[in-house]
Amino acid sequence: MIQGELSPSQPHHISVLSIGQAGENLVRYACPVNDEHHVAARCGAGAVMGIKRLKAVAVRGTGKVNIAHPQAFDEAAREARERLMAAEQAARMPGAPKDIRVYDWEMGCLPCKNYQTGVLPNWVESRSGAVAQKYYTKKEGTCYGCPISCFNLVEVHEGKYAGVKASRGTMPGVVFNFGALCALDNLPAIWQCKELCQRYGMDYESAGGTIAFAMELFQRGVLKKEDTGGLELTWGNEDATVKLLEMIARREGIGSVLAEGSLRAAKTIGRGAEQYVMVIKGMEMTMMPDPRAGVRKGWLFGSLTNPRGGDNVKNTHFYAERYNPNWWVDQFDMFDEVKKIVYGMSPEEIMSSWKGKAMMGKWFEDLYTVCNALGICFFTVGSRLAWGPTYLSKLLSACTGRETTPQEIVEMGEKIFTLFKAYNIRQGLTRKEDAWPDRFFEEPLPEGPAQGRVVTREEIHQVLDEYYELRGWEKSSGLPTEKKLKELGLHDIAAELTALGKLPL
Repeated sequence: MIQGELSPSQPHHISVLSIGQAGENLVRYACPVNDEHHVAARCGAGAVMGIKRLKAVAVRGTGKVNIAHPQAFDEAAREARERLMAAEQAARMPGAPKDIRVYDWEMGCLPCKNYQTGVLPNWVESRSGAVAQKYYTKKEGTCYGCPISCFNLVEVHEGKYAGVKASRGTMPGVVFNFGALCALDNLPAIWQCKELCQRYGMDYESAGGTIAFAMELFQRGVLKKEDTGGLELTWGNEDATVKLLEMIARREGIGSVLAEGSLRAAKTIGRGAEQYVMVIKGMEMTMMPDPRAGVRKGWLFGSLTNPRGGDNVKNTHFYAERYNPNWWVDQFDMFDEVKKIVYGMSPEEIMSSWKGKAMMGKWFEDLYTVCNALGICFFTVGSRLAWGPTYLSKLLSACTGRETTPQEIVEMGEKIFTLFKAYNIRQGLTRKEDAWPDRFFEEPLPEGPAQGRVVTREEIHQVLDEYYELRGWEKSSGLPTEKKLKELGLHDIAAELTALGKLPL
């Protein structure tokens, strides 16, 4: 409607960022959706727009981007594009890491039933990438100018979900959040949940995590049918899951309680509900493998140190740890001294050891932060490991005309990331919030390849100590020192936090 009103003859020239009912009703994890498929999903930005009574923002570009050195920029862009395409091709060649959904099932680290177990029966037969192939409609396209085309359109043509279309429906995050966390055992139902989240403007990761939390409460008798409006919140109940998504978005009945997110909902529900909340820093965890299984530890560690909580997109991605003989360490754009610490061991150790993970975390946090500031997809540096400070510095130097070195690229990332941390400090967060739920430390996995395993608090504290030391932060509190903030040029931040008594002595 907005596109047609502003540009009747060329509506596709207008981009629209809008909220839905979830944002209007101030669901804590509501999100704005950009042109149907692209979502600023986490942290409740849709609710911020909703409370301001801002429904949508429409934009149309009419100017041009001025480049300081066009010829040098074209050359840098061509070089970066070719490298990205080579990394993408290597990821699809024989010997490359397999479908992440199959891999996680084989390792016993799926986030099943609110992280009660790491495996589900019939997983590969019902929810793997191979099963999704028959629903592919077409390559849906890419973000502007990207050579990868990382998402597909899937469409259901028959059955109760006929007509459902889902963008990026084959992405593991979608399948994990409803297929594993809530144990839904068929892809069309999972895509229906994803499509509803897109239409209502609701983060499907927090939605799936909150519903899984409610299902465990129902399993344990903390919630009963009289609490849920008659819904049977049993594992795999797709009808109840779909209905509950609608109730959350509209804040109806139990949906209004769950619209607050699982942490706040637990405080309202009471009766011991708090022990089943699976969050980091108050935010539900996104497609995170179960830490007890002992694999993908770099990814897992990133969820602890992420300033916003329960996801890894401020840190690394699974390709950073999974051996690919077609594209491996010698091709990574990474400083040699960092590469030696992070990857100076066997592929098996990289996957299963905590060795080097503190450095891996710091490196990718700083690099991802720069990518975000430049408006570049983090898949380029984390999922495919094609670009690093060398390629980013060439692009930025040619674009702005200010010569920027690879070392300065990393320093920029460190400065911005530390600023994120400073915000948390001002709000009262300390080292104790860099933690997983107690379940991972106290409840052994009951079945599967990783049966009987837990994580020890001692090993996590040891890696955190190493990480804080690498960052120049005070270890006992996990906070940057006044000296470190000033080293990064954050003098005003240092002064404010010192005046508030928030920095370590």
